[in-house]
Amino acid sequence: MMHVFFAVCSLGALASVSVAAPSVTINLAGVQIKNGANQSRDSSASVPATIDAARHYRYEVTGLVKGDSGVLRTLYPNPTPIATVLESFATGASAGLAGDACNPAGTLPLVLGSDTQSGTTQLGLLSVTYGLTLTVGIRGDGIAYFDLTDVVLSPSILVGSMSFTSGEARLTAYCAADFNVDGFLTFEDFDAFVSAFEGGSASSDLNCDGFLTFEDFDAFVAEFEQGC
Repeated sequence: MMHVFFAVCSLGALASVSVAAPSVTINLAGVQIKNGANQSRDSSASVPATIDAARHYRYEVTGLVKGDSGVLRTLYPNPTPIATVLESFATGASAGLAGDACNPAGTLPLVLGSDTQSGTTQLGLLSVTYGLTLTVGIRGDGIAYFDLTDVVLSPSILVGSMSFTSGEARLTAYCAADFNVDGFLTFEDFDAFVSAFEGGSASSDLNCDGFLTFEDFDAFVAEFEQGC
Protein backbone atom coordinates (compact mmCIF):
# COMPACT_ATOMS: atom_id res chain seq x y z
CA MET A 1 0.00 0.00 0.00
CA MET A 2 2.95 2.37 0.62
CA HIS A 3 3.88 2.07 -3.04
CA VAL A 4 0.38 3.02 -4.20
CA PHE A 5 0.19 5.99 -1.82
CA PHE A 6 3.56 7.26 -3.02
CA ALA A 7 2.38 7.00 -6.61
CA VAL A 8 -0.77 9.00 -5.89
CA CYS A 9 1.20 11.76 -4.15
CA SER A 10 3.64 12.01 -7.03
CA LEU A 11 0.85 12.18 -9.55
CA GLY A 12 -0.81 14.96 -7.62
CA ALA A 13 2.36 17.01 -7.72
CA LEU A 14 2.55 16.81 -11.52
CA ALA A 15 -1.13 17.22 -12.27
CA SER A 16 -1.12 17.61 -16.06
CA VAL A 17 2.15 17.71 -17.96
CA SER A 18 2.11 17.68 -21.75
CA VAL A 19 4.39 15.11 -23.38
CA ALA A 20 5.19 14.06 -26.91
CA ALA A 21 4.14 10.64 -28.24
CA PRO A 22 5.89 10.14 -31.60
CA SER A 23 4.21 7.68 -33.93
CA VAL A 24 4.30 6.43 -37.49
CA THR A 25 1.60 4.91 -39.66
CA ILE A 26 1.72 2.32 -42.41
CA ASN A 27 -0.92 2.55 -45.14
CA LEU A 28 -2.57 -0.86 -45.62
CA ALA A 29 -4.94 0.00 -48.48
CA GLY A 30 -4.60 -2.64 -51.17
CA VAL A 31 -3.04 -5.34 -48.98
CA GLN A 32 -4.46 -8.71 -50.03
CA ILE A 33 -5.44 -11.65 -47.87
CA LYS A 34 -4.98 -14.41 -50.42
CA ASN A 35 -3.81 -18.01 -50.28
CA GLY A 36 -0.03 -18.16 -50.68
CA ALA A 37 0.37 -14.39 -51.13
CA ASN A 38 2.89 -12.72 -48.80
CA GLN A 39 2.25 -9.00 -48.35
CA SER A 40 4.53 -6.34 -46.87
CA ARG A 41 4.16 -2.61 -46.30
CA ASP A 42 6.31 -0.05 -44.49
CA SER A 43 6.27 3.57 -43.33
CA SER A 44 8.86 4.87 -45.80
CA ALA A 45 6.21 6.84 -47.71
CA SER A 46 4.60 8.29 -44.58
CA VAL A 47 5.32 11.55 -42.78
CA PRO A 48 7.14 11.03 -40.51
CA ALA A 49 8.71 7.95 -42.07
CA THR A 50 10.70 6.78 -39.04
CA ILE A 51 10.19 6.31 -35.32
CA ASP A 52 12.87 6.68 -32.65
CA ALA A 53 14.21 3.89 -30.47
CA ALA A 54 12.33 3.71 -27.16
CA ARG A 55 11.70 1.33 -24.27
CA HIS A 56 7.93 1.13 -24.76
CA TYR A 57 5.77 0.91 -27.87
CA ARG A 58 2.11 0.41 -28.62
CA TYR A 59 0.78 -0.81 -31.96
CA GLU A 60 -2.67 -1.18 -33.52
CA VAL A 61 -3.80 -2.52 -36.88
CA THR A 62 -7.17 -1.23 -38.09
CA GLY A 63 -8.99 -1.10 -41.38
CA LEU A 64 -11.80 -2.27 -43.61
CA VAL A 65 -11.60 -5.30 -45.89
CA LYS A 66 -13.95 -6.70 -48.52
CA GLY A 67 -14.15 -9.95 -50.42
CA ASP A 68 -12.68 -9.95 -53.92
CA SER A 69 -13.70 -13.46 -54.99
CA GLY A 70 -15.14 -16.78 -53.88
CA VAL A 71 -17.19 -17.26 -50.73
CA LEU A 72 -15.42 -14.30 -49.12
CA ARG A 73 -16.92 -12.03 -51.74
CA THR A 74 -20.36 -13.47 -50.96
CA LEU A 75 -19.96 -13.06 -47.20
CA TYR A 76 -18.21 -9.67 -47.26
CA PRO A 77 -19.37 -7.74 -50.35
CA ASN A 78 -18.99 -4.44 -48.48
CA PRO A 79 -16.06 -3.05 -46.46
CA THR A 80 -15.99 -4.75 -43.05
CA PRO A 81 -13.64 -4.19 -40.08
CA ILE A 82 -10.69 -6.58 -40.23
CA ALA A 83 -11.29 -7.48 -36.57
CA THR A 84 -14.81 -8.65 -37.41
CA VAL A 85 -13.55 -10.85 -40.24
CA LEU A 86 -10.83 -12.45 -38.10
CA GLU A 87 -13.33 -13.16 -35.33
CA SER A 88 -15.49 -14.99 -37.88
CA PHE A 89 -12.60 -17.40 -38.38
CA ALA A 90 -12.01 -17.98 -34.66
CA THR A 91 -13.04 -16.28 -31.41
CA GLY A 92 -10.14 -14.18 -30.14
CA ALA A 93 -8.37 -14.15 -33.51
CA SER A 94 -8.38 -10.34 -33.59
CA ALA A 95 -6.27 -10.04 -30.41
CA GLY A 96 -3.07 -9.90 -32.44
CA LEU A 97 -4.14 -6.66 -34.11
CA ALA A 98 -3.02 -4.58 -31.13
CA GLY A 99 -0.55 -4.78 -28.30
CA ASP A 100 2.32 -3.33 -26.31
CA ALA A 101 6.01 -4.08 -26.69
CA CYS A 102 8.71 -3.72 -24.07
CA ASN A 103 12.22 -2.94 -25.33
CA PRO A 104 14.59 -2.98 -22.33
CA ALA A 105 17.71 -2.15 -24.35
CA GLY A 106 16.01 0.76 -26.10
CA THR A 107 17.63 -0.20 -29.39
CA LEU A 108 16.48 -1.15 -32.88
CA PRO A 109 15.60 -3.32 -34.81
CA LEU A 110 12.62 -4.66 -32.87
CA VAL A 111 9.66 -6.95 -33.48
CA LEU A 112 6.69 -5.43 -31.65
CA GLY A 113 4.30 -8.28 -32.30
CA SER A 114 4.10 -11.49 -34.29
CA ASP A 115 0.84 -13.44 -34.24
CA THR A 116 0.39 -16.78 -36.01
CA GLN A 117 -3.04 -18.34 -36.42
CA SER A 118 -4.22 -21.55 -38.06
CA GLY A 119 -7.14 -23.94 -37.94
CA THR A 120 -10.37 -24.88 -39.65
CA THR A 121 -13.64 -22.98 -39.70
CA GLN A 122 -17.00 -22.98 -41.41
CA LEU A 123 -17.69 -20.10 -43.80
CA GLY A 124 -21.27 -20.54 -44.92
CA LEU A 125 -21.51 -24.11 -46.20
CA LEU A 126 -17.78 -24.34 -46.86
CA SER A 127 -15.24 -25.94 -44.52
CA VAL A 128 -12.10 -23.81 -44.69
CA THR A 129 -8.52 -24.43 -43.63
CA TYR A 130 -6.90 -21.10 -42.77
CA GLY A 131 -3.66 -19.69 -41.46
CA LEU A 132 -1.61 -16.49 -41.39
CA THR A 133 1.22 -14.73 -39.59
CA LEU A 134 0.89 -11.02 -38.87
CA THR A 135 4.09 -9.23 -37.86
CA VAL A 136 4.64 -5.59 -36.88
CA GLY A 137 8.12 -4.24 -36.21
CA ILE A 138 10.75 -1.55 -36.66
CA ARG A 139 13.91 -1.90 -38.72
CA GLY A 140 17.31 -0.69 -37.60
CA ASP A 141 16.87 2.57 -39.53
CA GLY A 142 13.58 3.39 -37.75
CA ILE A 143 11.30 2.40 -40.65
CA ALA A 144 8.22 0.56 -39.35
CA TYR A 145 6.88 -2.45 -41.22
CA PHE A 146 3.81 -4.67 -41.47
CA ASP A 147 4.11 -8.22 -42.85
CA LEU A 148 1.30 -10.64 -43.66
CA THR A 149 2.83 -14.02 -44.45
CA ASP A 150 2.11 -17.77 -44.52
CA VAL A 151 -1.47 -17.12 -45.66
CA VAL A 152 -3.52 -20.28 -46.11
CA LEU A 153 -7.10 -20.18 -47.40
CA SER A 154 -8.06 -23.61 -48.68
CA PRO A 155 -9.70 -24.71 -50.92
CA SER A 156 -8.34 -21.48 -52.38
CA ILE A 157 -10.53 -21.25 -55.49
CA LEU A 158 -13.73 -21.66 -53.51
CA VAL A 159 -12.67 -19.51 -50.53
CA GLY A 160 -11.36 -16.67 -52.71
CA SER A 161 -9.54 -13.64 -51.37
CA MET A 162 -9.98 -10.29 -49.62
CA SER A 163 -8.21 -6.95 -49.66
CA PHE A 164 -7.99 -3.83 -47.49
CA THR A 165 -10.07 -0.98 -48.89
CA SER A 166 -8.56 1.27 -46.22
CA GLY A 167 -6.57 0.86 -43.06
CA GLU A 168 -3.34 1.45 -41.22
CA ALA A 169 -0.88 0.00 -38.78
CA ARG A 170 0.03 2.66 -36.21
CA LEU A 171 3.11 2.37 -34.01
CA THR A 172 3.61 4.73 -31.08
CA ALA A 173 6.68 5.15 -28.88
CA TYR A 174 5.73 6.35 -25.44
CA CYS A 175 7.08 7.22 -22.05
CA ALA A 176 5.88 4.59 -19.56
CA ALA A 177 4.42 7.26 -17.28
CA ASP A 178 2.07 8.38 -20.07
CA PHE A 179 0.39 4.99 -19.77
CA ASN A 180 -2.75 5.83 -21.75
CA VAL A 181 -0.62 7.49 -24.45
CA ASP A 182 -2.78 10.62 -24.63
CA GLY A 183 0.14 13.07 -24.52
CA PHE A 184 -0.39 14.17 -20.89
CA LEU A 185 0.69 12.95 -17.45
CA THR A 186 -2.44 12.85 -15.24
CA PHE A 187 -4.30 10.69 -12.73
CA GLU A 188 -5.79 8.90 -15.72
CA ASP A 189 -2.38 7.37 -16.38
CA PHE A 190 -2.27 6.04 -12.83
CA ASP A 191 -5.79 4.59 -13.18
CA ALA A 192 -4.89 2.99 -16.52
CA PHE A 193 -1.71 1.49 -15.07
CA VAL A 194 -3.46 0.07 -12.01
CA SER A 195 -6.25 -1.43 -14.14
CA ALA A 196 -3.70 -3.09 -16.43
CA PHE A 197 -1.67 -4.33 -13.47
CA GLU A 198 -4.68 -5.79 -11.67
CA GLY A 199 -5.78 -7.41 -14.93
CA GLY A 200 -2.41 -9.07 -15.37
CA SER A 201 -1.66 -7.23 -18.61
CA ALA A 202 1.91 -7.48 -19.88
CA SER A 203 1.69 -3.76 -20.69
CA SER A 204 2.14 -3.01 -16.96
CA ASP A 205 5.52 -4.79 -16.85
CA LEU A 206 7.28 -1.43 -16.89
CA ASN A 207 10.72 -2.69 -15.87
CA CYS A 208 10.61 -5.24 -18.71
CA ASP A 209 11.62 -8.20 -16.52
CA GLY A 210 8.73 -10.47 -17.52
CA PHE A 211 6.99 -10.29 -14.12
CA LEU A 212 4.34 -8.06 -12.54
CA THR A 213 5.57 -6.91 -9.12
CA PHE A 214 5.70 -3.80 -6.95
CA GLU A 215 8.93 -2.98 -8.76
CA ASP A 216 6.70 -2.06 -11.71
CA PHE A 217 4.89 0.44 -9.46
CA ASP A 218 8.28 1.88 -8.51
CA ALA A 219 9.24 2.08 -12.20
CA PHE A 220 5.99 3.90 -13.00
CA VAL A 221 6.54 6.44 -10.22
CA ALA A 222 10.18 6.99 -11.19
CA GLU A 223 9.29 7.69 -14.82
CA PHE A 224 6.45 9.98 -13.80
CA GLU A 225 8.67 12.01 -11.46
CA GLN A 226 11.33 12.28 -14.15
CA GLY A 227 8.80 13.40 -16.74
CA CYS A 228 8.74 12.54 -20.42
